[in-house]
Amino acid sequence: MLAACAALSGCAATGLAPIQDRTAETAPAALPAEEPAVSVMALPETAGEMRAEPLPEDTAPQMITEDAPPPPNSAVVALLDNADQQSKGGRLDAAAAALERALRLEPHNAEVWSRLAEIRLQQGQVDQAASLAAKSNNLAGNNVSVLARNWKTIAQARSRKGDLKGAREAQAKVLELEGAR
Repeated sequence: MLAACAALSGCAATGLAPIQDRTAETAPAALPAEEPAVSVMALPETAGEMRAEPLPEDTAPQMITEDAPPPPNSAVVALLDNADQQSKGGRLDAAAAALERALRLEPHNAEVWSRLAEIRLQQGQVDQAASLAAKSNNLAGNNVSVLARNWKTIAQARSRKGDLKGAREAQAKVLELEGAR
């Protein structure tokens, strides 16, 4: 009791409430190992008795593989379309702004990084174009079309900077990726 009073008087002096460790009270119990999904239903021949039956395959939970791309975000798709229209109209700053908004929504989208790299190349920002294309390559995984487009951007950026050897190396990557299609 004395310890409780001392703790409360210490808190009153600081104006703070005492801190209680409630993790043991609120922590969820350890989950059991995953078992197949079952449906419990009464079968007519065993009236009153409940028996577990496996669910049909089409109703069982489905595993999502890591390679499956996430569904497209409609806002990002709209921003990509807007960027294409702006770019075709010669409004590169507006296209870049749309792509930057898309990146705020999906910062791990290799396609968006790749398109922004192409816009920066058209704007003459060759160092940034190469950097953005490399970022896209890191996110593209096995997406050969995005990888090939990025290496084309890198090749053009290197060529414009006078790095002809680097441009040839990047172009070789393009040819290698296009052969893999």
